[in-house]
Amino acid sequence: VEAADEPLSRVWDRAWARTILQRAGERQRLWAETDGVSGRRRIALLKLRFGEGVPIREIAKRWDMAADQLHTEYRRAREEFKRALREEVAFHNPDAPRAVEKECERLLGLLQ
Repeated sequence: VEAADEPLSRVWDRAWARTILQRAGERQRLWAETDGVSGRRRIALLKLRFGEGVPIREIAKRWDMAADQLHTEYRRAREEFKRALREEVAFHNPDAPRAVEKECERLLGLLQ
C-alpha cells in the first residue's frame, strides 16, 4: 500500500531549505539596513514579488516608479539575495566551496 504522505526525508529537506532561505533573507535584511531606505525598499520589493506574487509593473504603479527602474532594483535585490544564500550555504559547508552553488540550486528547487 502506498502512503499518501510525502516521505519524511522530503519533508525534512523542505524544512531545511526553508530554514536556510529564511536565514539568507535575514542576512540580506541586515545588509539592506546599511543601505537605508533604498535597501529596505529592495527587501519590500522581494516580499511583494515572491511573497505575494505581485508583478513588477503593478509594484511600479503602486510605488509611482518607472517599471524599467524597478526592474533594475529587482535585479539588484535578487543578486543580493543570491549572495546572502551562497554565504549561508557556505557557512554550513565550509569544506566544500565548489558545492555551494549546486546546493543553492537544490534548496531553491525543493521549494518550487
